Amino acid sequence: PEGRNFADEAFLLLEPDPAIRARVDLSLKVQSLESGAGGLQTAAMRGGRDLVIPAGSLALVDWQRVYLELLDYKEARGYANLVIRPETARTIVETTEPDRLYSLIAEESVVTPQSFAGIEALHEAVLSILRSYADRFYRARRERWESEHMVYTELGEHATPFAHVARMIDPAGRRGGEGVVA
Repeated sequence: PEGRNFADEAFLLLEPDPAIRARVDLSLKVQSLESGAGGLQTAAMRGGRDLVIPAGSLALVDWQRVYLELLDYKEARGYANLVIRPETARTIVETTEPDRLYSLIAEESVVTPQSFAGIEALHEAVLSILRSYADRFYRARRERWESEHMVYTELGEHATPFAHVARMIDPAGRRGGEGVVA
């Protein structure tokens, strides 16, 4: 709404919400091209399946590092009005009731690491889940706020429904003048 700003007026606390589910696809994708007498043929394959990160693997995650990287992400995205508590990241990933808050498509080795490199892959998977969750959470709360604060105004009897001032930009990116679009 005009004169109102979601980031200034609404303060959000990131929390588990069963209506929000993060979706992360870390599956391996392979595509091949083959030229033959019949022309060009393509084939694509994907590896991975929807997996839950086991509790034993979650114990390997450096949650302090995840929290700090999530704060950096929040700042980079401009979510100034979103508050994230240190324990919230782990809570979101561990939540399974009533439903899991994420869908992770990946290889088994991502969720059950066997090496230090595997632990790093797990870290990236957890961070990807939390980034996706934060984006979806923020968008849902912003949309709710906007619908609650929407202002309806009646058009005057001589107004055309889509008349507004528009800036015209040509394909080269140069600004044009202002004009009324009707």
